[in-house]
Amino acid sequence: MKIGYFLSIIVIHSGDNLEPSVYIENFSAPVTDNGQYACSILVGRNYLSYALSDADCSLICLVKHYYFKDKVIGKKDFHEILSDPLLKNLTSIKIAIDSMKSVLVPDNLFNEEDKQSYFEFLHDYSAEEDLYIQRLNGNKSSIFSIKKSTVSFLETLYENITFYDATSCLLNTYPSLLFNDEMHTFFLNVKDDVASMSVYFKKELLFHHIYQDVSNADLSYHLARFISHHNLKIEKILILLLGETSRLPDLHKELGKYYSHVKFCGRIQHLQYPENLYAQPVHAFFNLFSLVTCA
Repeated sequence: MKIGYFLSIIVIHSGDNLEPSVYIENFSAPVTDNGQYACSILVGRNYLSYALSDADCSLICLVKHYYFKDKVIGKKDFHEILSDPLLKNLTSIKIAIDSMKSVLVPDNLFNEEDKQSYFEFLHDYSAEEDLYIQRLNGNKSSIFSIKKSTVSFLETLYENITFYDATSCLLNTYPSLLFNDEMHTFFLNVKDDVASMSVYFKKELLFHHIYQDVSNADLSYHLARFISHHNLKIEKILILLLGETSRLPDLHKELGKYYSHVKFCGRIQHLQYPENLYAQPVHAFFNLFSLVTCA
């Protein structure tokens, strides 16, 4: 049985006064001074989104999304946003960051003592970075880096933060959307300055890569190259798009010229959402909600 909701509010703002671009409140489960909430924060170069959920991370109580367009989010912006009086009485705080530097390692090859060696196989590592391990479903682990200065700053705002890699959270959630064992499924997670492509077949991850400063044309090329290289049949390909970037509809239209099955990613089914979230595109905040569900 679905839980009934009163109408919530979405407010669209522009300007420099750090008002959220999107504000969704659940009036059936409002945030109260004596409530206990889990906070999930997703951070990119030019945006910050956060969700407050119940302590069990099953009911979404509040969503705020801040978009800075061509401006890079700075410490002052972080401090102002995360000083929100609503962000108190938190039972847990999860922060996921868009990172270009992450490595997936199968668990049967994984040794925590060798995490730096795994990481340096693909990326440069500096003394200014800390390495983190995120255990994923499907018998694999993600090793990713965050600048020490970023970690120190965020820990001045909150204690007991757990850090995550944004795309690794997606890899935990994508398999729940796989229903056709005959199709190769391509997930394209697209943001203004970065995108990732993850390919599955029969719930097995075949390919995962993060692209920086990539255009829609670039993504179309990478997709076509993978399909050609692996001799995949066009009619056996499903492409699922997600992300809040304004260029996603154009990518959907462009890919639709060449592929029969191009869709926007659906919502995570086992979460309970504010009613007015359904006024947003079906793929809205999928990455944020995937963080909510990360253990």
